[in-house]
Amino acid sequence: MITRRRLTQLFATGNILLLAGCNESARTNDTTDSTDSPVDAVERYYTADSEGNVNATNKVLHPESYNYPVENSEEENISIEKIEETSIRDAVRWQSGLSGIEADGDDLDALVSEQETTIDELVSTIDVEDYSFVAVTTSTDGEEQTNYWLVVQDDSEWNIYVSSEYPFSFA
Repeated sequence: MITRRRLTQLFATGNILLLAGCNESARTNDTTDSTDSPVDAVERYYTADSEGNVNATNKVLHPESYNYPVENSEEENISIEKIEETSIRDAVRWQSGLSGIEADGDDLDALVSEQETTIDELVSTIDVEDYSFVAVTTSTDGEEQTNYWLVVQDDSEWNIYVSSEYPFSFA
């Protein structure tokens, strides 16, 4: 049986998979009337998830996400150690390391370009206003873990987007 922690890892990995399309630097929120940021969305997700609050977890997920709606959640002692907006380049480098490839130089440039195209198509398909990546390092029972999340802005609200499509591939 898959644990909730592993499921969260898979969803975060899936974000990169399908998402990589940001430019070299993380995008910023151009909307002045928005009350939150990509980092706020990810913080809300982890807070709700660690409290076992399914309604709050679903509120921060984009409705077209692969795992929406979450139907159950267990309380877990998760602490956010570090959280920040990041670039597609960092996200792709992280994912390539998980895949055992450790891309750099021209190989990394090619992967970033491929993923930028993929995420541009995705963003157009789900019709959102903007997107960003957020890197978050969490600690659970003394074990640290870093994940990268695709966060999209839809109707001035930032939400985590998780997809099972557009697999991140290094083939």
